[in-house]
Amino acid sequence: MEYNIVSILKRWKEEKAEYKRYKKRIHSLPRDYQIVMNEIENYLWNSASNHDSAMIMFKMMQDILEFFESNAQEGIDVLDVVGQDVGEFCDDLLHELRGQTWIETRKEQWNEKIRKKLGKEKVREGNQMEKNTTEDFSLSENTKGRTNKGFSETGLRKMREVLAQHVDSGKIPGLVALVSRNGETHVEALGTMRHDGGAPMRRNTIFRLASTTKPITVSAVMVLLDECKLRLDDPVDQWLPELANRQVLKRPDGPLDETVPARRPITVRDLMTSTFGLGVDHSLLGSPIMNAFFESGVFDTPGQEMPDPDEFMRRLGKLPLIYQPGERWQYHISLEVLGVLVARVTGQTFEEFLRERILDPLGMKDTGFYVPESKIDRLPPAYIPDPQTGEFNVWDEAAGGRYSKPPAFQAGGGGLLTTVDDYHAYLQMLLNHGMYGNKRILSQPAVQLMTTNRLTPEQLASREELARNNVHLSFGQGQHGGWGFGMAVRTYRGDYASIGQFGWDGGSGTAAYADPEKQLIGILFTQVGMSTPDSAHVIQDFWTTVYQAIED
Repeated sequence: MEYNIVSILKRWKEEKAEYKRYKKRIHSLPRDYQIVMNEIENYLWNSASNHDSAMIMFKMMQDILEFFESNAQEGIDVLDVVGQDVGEFCDDLLHELRGQTWIETRKEQWNEKIRKKLGKEKVREGNQMEKNTTEDFSLSENTKGRTNKGFSETGLRKMREVLAQHVDSGKIPGLVALVSRNGETHVEALGTMRHDGGAPMRRNTIFRLASTTKPITVSAVMVLLDECKLRLDDPVDQWLPELANRQVLKRPDGPLDETVPARRPITVRDLMTSTFGLGVDHSLLGSPIMNAFFESGVFDTPGQEMPDPDEFMRRLGKLPLIYQPGERWQYHISLEVLGVLVARVTGQTFEEFLRERILDPLGMKDTGFYVPESKIDRLPPAYIPDPQTGEFNVWDEAAGGRYSKPPAFQAGGGGLLTTVDDYHAYLQMLLNHGMYGNKRILSQPAVQLMTTNRLTPEQLASREELARNNVHLSFGQGQHGGWGFGMAVRTYRGDYASIGQFGWDGGSGTAAYADPEKQLIGILFTQVGMSTPDSAHVIQDFWTTVYQAIED
């Protein structure tokens, strides 16, 4: 009986100790080298035409790995090895190999190409695999059509087709999607950077995260909790005196001068759970407090510069609270305050501390609050489609735009930019209970606190009511139930996702979640804001197809 060679190889990869040792060596590389190595590996496996050629390919992958290890040990950046565009490097390197049968006479041509592309050092000759690797293989029926770690090949193909339909509709110019499970990662980069064509979306395209920033922001606070520099029930008055001695509205929709004293101080826990008493509340739009909130300039709005942190807190301190501290969940503003809190506790800027303790240890070198000039060509424009006509309106260009220079306010609620691979590293750390490789980033209890529901039954009920009553404004987003620290946590099975899934969406057209039960990570980034339902719909369809692609 004949079997598809790719399926045989994937079965072989699961069983062979040699392959496991090879993967362990890859995982010991710096993260940027891992990305390139995994891309090369995926290209080669998919080019296999028979068993013998696949064994030769595996030997060649070991050659490349050895070369990468030597460069990494010398501290050479992988982009200096492969050129400035990893995708183009892989395309160029493997273009002539697709669809061809690998035979012994191809090996020297391969080695010559590797020598030219990867630099000065000669790569070890790609001799054929040892004879003991040419064993007989058997495949059970239930492994057919499955990828190595539990994704259905049919499901992944369906996911790509559905995403491509959104791009082909003209309503989503481009997107980058990543799904990962048990060490297997698939990335789709579809469409273009601009709505009228131009450069294609690539895996390393940088996106404005908007509120998908929030799950990253809280990690900086968790570091301070782990180190006992903060405690959850500490009043924040000593670091944020602007929030001391608060007044609270008698009625949420009442006049701003009709207030009562707060029953207690605001605590770190109130900020972490978005229950400190003030935030964006769609049920109060048009009320005196929401009008004053938006007019004060403390809400991050396209086309409007945020004040510096001290001025931000001064303006926020002039507003009364809508609810008593700890009484009700409200959106967004608490995460902005947490960034200021981190800066004042540490004596560093929020970005400095975040980079030192989270971003750099995770290899998130493309993540920050602005994009330097050397990378600005990887940032697409940001669009807000006209709700009536669907016309693409640019609210931020890349070059010379808002995110082309360091901001006055490093917004923990929505100011980060990143790539799918950087965000993948962050979510993988959370799925690994705070570990990244052999490095401890956060304690296991810290991750558990962040990624499980932290709302009381009363707070949870008000959040669910708010989500249900505003589903028409959110285009179906936000229907999760619970809230951890800075992120949603699914507390009921309301759609295809599992209970326990955590993460969040961004109004710029972004979504990033992890699922502990399925050991799944899914990330989808677009450049289209949620002024129309289009980006929300592609995100929802992404998740519908991702969960269908899981096969165990």
